[in-house]
Amino acid sequence: MMPEFDDEDWHELLAELRLIVIGAGFADWDSNMVRALQEESEQEDRLVMGWDAARGAFFDYAKGFRSFLSVRSARNLARLRRDFSDLVAGDHGGGVLLADPSGELSVSLLEGQSSDALIAEIDAFVHALLEDDGYFDGPEFSV
Repeated sequence: MMPEFDDEDWHELLAELRLIVIGAGFADWDSNMVRALQEESEQEDRLVMGWDAARGAFFDYAKGFRSFLSVRSARNLARLRRDFSDLVAGDHGGGVLLADPSGELSVSLLEGQSSDALIAEIDAFVHALLEDDGYFDGPEFSV
């Protein structure tokens, strides 16, 4: 069962979540999402089915960021690598590269870390908020 919070509590929770997102290096995503949430709240009344503006903004932000991160989840990256390996082959081992116009700099689209750890952190934050019993089962809480 979700605890009862007032608007100020929801704003503080959103501020904490924003710190996680910005701290992870996604300040541009954060500013764009906040701008979108502000525009949305100006265009519609969020008092639908008991969801007030502050609570709705928190969950919209969390859901939006988690969706954004899912593009680089380990599972999705593995699928993309599999799909692209059949389509693209070259001197770079079948990877997918983007090059700048000069051709001097290239960046692999499918290499690097997955976003799974950050997805887990966002999930833990929301599960703790919702008083999910499994939140404290992780090894970081063991004595």
